[in-house]
Amino acid sequence: MGVLLAVLAIPVVLAGLAFWFVQRTTDAAAAELVLRIGGTVAGCLGGVVFSFAAVILSNFMIGKYHTPIGPLIAIGGNIVIVLFTYSVTGHRMLAALPGVAWFLTTIVLSQRGPGSDLLLQGNWVGVLTLLGGSLAWGISAYQVIDRHRTRPIDAARPAPSARVPESVARPDRDVDDA
Repeated sequence: MGVLLAVLAIPVVLAGLAFWFVQRTTDAAAAELVLRIGGTVAGCLGGVVFSFAAVILSNFMIGKYHTPIGPLIAIGGNIVIVLFTYSVTGHRMLAALPGVAWFLTTIVLSQRGPGSDLLLQGNWVGVLTLLGGSLAWGISAYQVIDRHRTRPIDAARPAPSARVPESVARPDRDVDDA
């Protein structure tokens, strides 16, 4: 458990080093570049770490019953790494990269090892870990990417609050004639 906590601390340390450099430098372009690169690398490492934690804890059992700790870590971890990467880098497309690192690591860990060992099994917990984590990554990345997108205004159709009742729009027509 101590190794898992030590590995979880790697992205936090990298982000702290990036912030330390940004506070000490006077060049704004260099500081922004360091934040983007450092934030993306820290997010991708976080994706790998959350993938390892979700896969290892997907086999956690209490007695003879499986517990959904792995899927909860996969879902929560993917939401956290997307939001973390977006908040550090400020770039919407870079926020999707940690999810790719999570997905690739999870796929690699779901293959049989040299001793025919299988970490991510095909039971309901393994399937929920893979599907729930992918869905959480997809939805959170979509929300971050779509957050600031501007939508064109349809000028031909008035806004719902600007609609005029039919009796006002056609004064020559009586309301009772309809």
